[in-house]
Amino acid sequence: MMMGSIDTLYRDVFGNVYLSSLIFKCVHQIQINDFSFKYKDIWGVGWMITYGHIGLLRDKIKNDANRLYVCVEELFSIIANYKDISIFIALFELHKTAVLQYMQNNENYRQVIDKVRSLKIFSYLHNNGHLRTLETPPALSDYSIVEYLTKLGYLKISYLRPTDSSFK
Repeated sequence: MMMGSIDTLYRDVFGNVYLSSLIFKCVHQIQINDFSFKYKDIWGVGWMITYGHIGLLRDKIKNDANRLYVCVEELFSIIANYKDISIFIALFELHKTAVLQYMQNNENYRQVIDKVRSLKIFSYLHNNGHLRTLETPPALSDYSIVEYLTKLGYLKISYLRPTDSSFK
């Protein structure tokens, strides 16, 4: 079926008042015991990503960003590790003041950095001056992240030297 014929079929079905009202009545009966959210009622970014509502999230970022709720921990644990970093960047920039204020505390900074598993996110944070020196590698990092942070000087790797004579 060609795209034009699908559009025509859609218009024919939903242009027919009887058919469209019958379809909506059936959908209403299916949804009667479920709690359905309206567009304006959905505002949790972590929830939208967790349940796969990425198109909705993109639309809300574009059209209704000031009503979105972004938890800083979810920003770094869920959103930063989603495959498309443009969502993280958009939300980070929208809530930059709050995020950076949260990250000023060393314990909070370490907690959020430990949740990031994306080299692209570390690169973004570096390019925008938001990384700080770490004493140990991030908890969930792989070799490429450790190598990247070491090359840039954010991570100093010190080797332990055995003091026990049995290691000689």
